Amino acid sequence: MQYVDCVRHYVSMPDMTLDDAVAKAVDDCVEKGILADFLRRNKAEAMSISIFEYNEVEEKEKIRKAEYASGYEAGKAVGYEVGNAAGYEAGNAAGYEAGIAVGIQALITRYTFSKIFHRKK
Repeated sequence: MQYVDCVRHYVSMPDMTLDDAVAKAVDDCVEKGILADFLRRNKAEAMSISIFEYNEVEEKEKIRKAEYASGYEAGKAVGYEVGNAAGYEAGNAAGYEAGIAVGIQALITRYTFSKIFHRKK
């Protein structure tokens, strides 16, 4: 755990490549007595495995983010189409109802004026 934390610390530094970060972490851990015997005996293998593991995690994270973004955009497009269609239908229905109401009012007004102004004397 301490070794992994050390690698993460160095990887987060600007201008530090993954290879350099792993090498620095191995040297630090040996110096501090963290897995010192193991790292001395297996330095090259530990470094290559660490680099491979770190790259795999990083790549999986990149893929996950790309797939999320793709799914988000696809969902947004579908949502827009469905919402647009539903809004059109609702607006059309509301406009139709309002048109009928205005039309009825116009007929009533016309009929009323017609009765008032065209009375037989």
